[in-house]
Amino acid sequence: MTKKIFILLFFLLLFINPANSGDLKGMVEALGKAKSAGVSIDLDATSKEYGYKNFKGFVKAYKKRHQIKYLPVEDAKTYFSVFDPTMKIVESKENLDKLHKLILSNKIFKRHTSYFKKKNSYWLKWLAVAVDYKKEMAKITENPNLKKISPFASGWSSTFAGGAVSNCETEKRYLGFKEDVYDGPECILVDISINKEHLNVITSPEKIEMCKENSLMLFPDLLKIPKKYKHIRYRSYCYSDLFSLLGISYKDRTINLIIKQIKENEFLYRELEESNPLLVKVKKDEEEKKKLEEEKLEAKRKADEEKKRLAEEKIKQQKALDEKKLSLLSPKPTKEKAKKAEEKAGTKIAKKEPTKKPKKKVAKKPKEEFKPEDKDIDNDPPRIEIAEAITVDSQAYTLKGKVKDKSKLYLEANGRPLKVSNKGNFELDGFIVDPNEGEQIKLVAIDQWKNKSEKTIIIKVEFEQVVDSRIYEKPNPSKIIVKKDRNKIAIIIGIEKYRSLKNIDAPFANRDANAFRAYANRALGIPNQNIKVLIDDEATRAETLKALTLWLPQAARGKAKDIYIFFAGHGLASDDGKNLYILPQDGDAALLQYTAISRLEMFELINKVKPNSVTMFFDTCYSGQTRDERMLVAGLRPIRLLESEQDKPNNFTIFTASNYDQTSGSIKEAKHGIFSYYLMKGMEGKADLDSDKKITNGELIAYLKQNVTEEAFINNRQQEPMLSGDPDKILMSYR
Repeated sequence: MTKKIFILLFFLLLFINPANSGDLKGMVEALGKAKSAGVSIDLDATSKEYGYKNFKGFVKAYKKRHQIKYLPVEDAKTYFSVFDPTMKIVESKENLDKLHKLILSNKIFKRHTSYFKKKNSYWLKWLAVAVDYKKEMAKITENPNLKKISPFASGWSSTFAGGAVSNCETEKRYLGFKEDVYDGPECILVDISINKEHLNVITSPEKIEMCKENSLMLFPDLLKIPKKYKHIRYRSYCYSDLFSLLGISYKDRTINLIIKQIKENEFLYRELEESNPLLVKVKKDEEEKKKLEEEKLEAKRKADEEKKRLAEEKIKQQKALDEKKLSLLSPKPTKEKAKKAEEKAGTKIAKKEPTKKPKKKVAKKPKEEFKPEDKDIDNDPPRIEIAEAITVDSQAYTLKGKVKDKSKLYLEANGRPLKVSNKGNFELDGFIVDPNEGEQIKLVAIDQWKNKSEKTIIIKVEFEQVVDSRIYEKPNPSKIIVKKDRNKIAIIIGIEKYRSLKNIDAPFANRDANAFRAYANRALGIPNQNIKVLIDDEATRAETLKALTLWLPQAARGKAKDIYIFFAGHGLASDDGKNLYILPQDGDAALLQYTAISRLEMFELINKVKPNSVTMFFDTCYSGQTRDERMLVAGLRPIRLLESEQDKPNNFTIFTASNYDQTSGSIKEAKHGIFSYYLMKGMEGKADLDSDKKITNGELIAYLKQNVTEEAFINNRQQEPMLSGDPDKILMSYR
């Protein structure tokens, strides 16, 4: 038995692939550290240290781990090696154009991207790629006839330049590049195109950095964001905003407008001249600001001195006033005391005129102890009613309080007398010079019997944070009039609360569905009896399948109908990232195949009724995150669904809230999903770009891309809606 085990172990060791037994993570971290330090390392020797036979073995394991089909060892060496600072770089127009040409003509890139497809050529679009700018420019400088550059990740967007960079960064993550390990080459903007017209916009990282510093200096209040994020956001402003046409409708965006915008801002990408009017103005403003600050400091110093003098004078006056008030508050003689005083005075007068009378013996009575009446005497100190810790939202403040006592009283705050009403109410006005330090006030109350009580109040300043909240119009389908069409059917599903997902809701999804019902009726012209709505508990897997297999065929009655599907809720991709699912109310994210419904399954069930057309709106995402960016399932693999793999029937049109690897968010102020909100506003007529009372699929997706993407960008996230279908098809006509 022992012999058999030994032989088995021998063969296992013999056939184990050493390329797969190395420390992949450790090797990648070592490469990342070398890059950060700018130190070149021996790739073969380092690979051996981490358990690989050589660098080729590491590349093989790396490709297998990240499912990379094409990455030659020589290209990998270039990819992972550190840039040699001694290499010469000439940033001439010819060399930049050469780099631009090598990127666009790269065979692998052209084979895997949809950037050059005809259907994507009608809108202005941006392309970003992850290349080591210095390394590639050095290679071109050394060899102007260079035929190819190192492999690169890429991303493009038809919304704005930042979207292209974001999509490029996502592709980098697919390839295993992570910021905390080895982030690889930086994604840079390289091309802007429309209708096969291309514009080279490659800009060196140094120029982007120069633009950032200049923009921070010239326009410090342009982007109102927290200080700690300013450098990041202003850098984004230089590589994204200044190359985009934010705020301009899709149909009005042209290459010429981009060129004009670039020329207007090109001064930011170089060292500013002293004569630059903006720089002169900034310096003048800084001098005036400095002068104003000095004047303020001097005025404050004088004010503090005057305040100190007045305070000392007030203390002196207060002491005199206190003595006077205490004398006024001293208890007056009672009637009984006055009578005794009179009797005593009378006795003294009588002694002055003595008369001799015979003495009579009187029996002595026991002397009674004097017991004064205490009905007018107050032994209790005043009670001050005001909180001991108070937070105000301004340096100038007014505090209100109350003081209670049985007799007259006197109240002061830090030695300053306060006016007390007949009911005991008082107000205290103050000003806090230093909001960070706050203020401490000592209240002292004394009644006429000299009973005294004290209370110390601590006042803090917390300025109210003013949020730049946007105002959102409520959806209002009553603005549009559409003729009702009995040949139209709709199934509307909205799920906010999930049975198996604890505290992981899809915020406002049920509101989206309820609101869209009105738009299906008013904007799409679907009669109410032809609309099936499933909300939360009604939207289980069984009920959803009943709607698709029983209700839909009965409503269609075998005739060619126009079918509309609206779904708002959670979506997920399969483990291999190739199938997309919508999650019913009772679905389990860990058992998609058995508890969820795939999009392909929905296509098949709908196709059974032989529809004339099908239009689907999915306000969901498949990235595994909720609308508020929490994870549904930990450790999800990225989605790798390509356009060619989407088995969509020809008569189907699909609007999706976001790209497959993005999150579909919500608007708290509007209480709707971002996609659903702008979908409904677009159907009110706002998506009718040419104002012809007709909204095409292309017009709607253009409106959605512009508004949804910008809304998401404001909230520091990426969300770009997608359309799969004929952009020229008319979605709705209205009056």
